[in-house]
Amino acid sequence: MKIKNNVVIVTARDGVDLEELSGAMSSISVACGTAGPSIARQIIEGGGVAEVSLSLIRVATDTQSGVEAIFDNFVLSNSRGGRPLVYSLLIDRMSD
Repeated sequence: MKIKNNVVIVTARDGVDLEELSGAMSSISVACGTAGPSIARQIIEGGGVAEVSLSLIRVATDTQSGVEAIFDNFVLSNSRGGRPLVYSLLIDRMSD
């Protein structure tokens, strides 16, 4: 895989309440553990966008419900070029 950057650009989807998601007892904390609220707080601190470490994304998406919660609430983009993360991963995999 060619993506070597260790961060992903994350923004909230339209209509997502970041203040609610950033709470310790939020709906995303059930699916993602503490990683979900942490991502929401990083987006708030970043003024609507955050560079989130891949390791935190991995922890948040450890379960199927975590994957669903992340993709329901956030848009993940490659930090180089801004393409959607899944698209970038597929393109890199196909070029191997």
